[in-house]
Amino acid sequence: MISIKNLNFSYDDKVGYENFNLDILKGETTVILGESGEGKTTLLKILANLVEYKGQITGMTYPVSFVFQNDRLIKNLTVRENLQLVCKQADISLALKEIGLGEYENAYINTLSAGMKRRVAILRALLFDAQTYLFDEPFINLDLKLKYNLMDKIKDICKDKTVILVTHDIKEAVYLADRIIILKDKKITFDIRKQNQDQKMLENILFEQMIK
Repeated sequence: MISIKNLNFSYDDKVGYENFNLDILKGETTVILGESGEGKTTLLKILANLVEYKGQITGMTYPVSFVFQNDRLIKNLTVRENLQLVCKQADISLALKEIGLGEYENAYINTLSAGMKRRVAILRALLFDAQTYLFDEPFINLDLKLKYNLMDKIKDICKDKTVILVTHDIKEAVYLADRIIILKDKKITFDIRKQNQDQKMLENILFEQMIK
């Protein structure tokens, strides 16, 4: 279990988190749902040990694989070269074909569209062999078909891994999650396991909780 206890974080004299507590089971997908400004990105950065905080976090396994909101690709390298930075053993050609980028293997990053770059960034994270995967609004700039293709890929590759994904999209949360947490005012206001619940009914429950 990943355990966050008495987490305190502040920035620019503003309180980000105050005595925040959360336990996350390893080996399942936890989606943190909330509007912009609720501290979702900050929480991922804290879990990745990228920012200073006060409190205790136990159970994290490093290194983690992280998809940031911005793609963080190296523009003067090709798609293949970017992927090889994290994984030299995988069949990169096959992996790119599976996400519809087979013909762009040797293209330079700065020649790709925003959606293509996003796919490369997600694939790079999935090719990195980690026990914990952090996804920060990963499906920005992707159309519906591509988004669900990549969500299926995440579910397949990470089925025995610990995934913590943040989003403001209820449908993404319901499709991917084993457990969904809603953050408001840097506090957990709702916490539910998907289990065998009807997807549409769960979406309605989450919508009602989000607009409270």
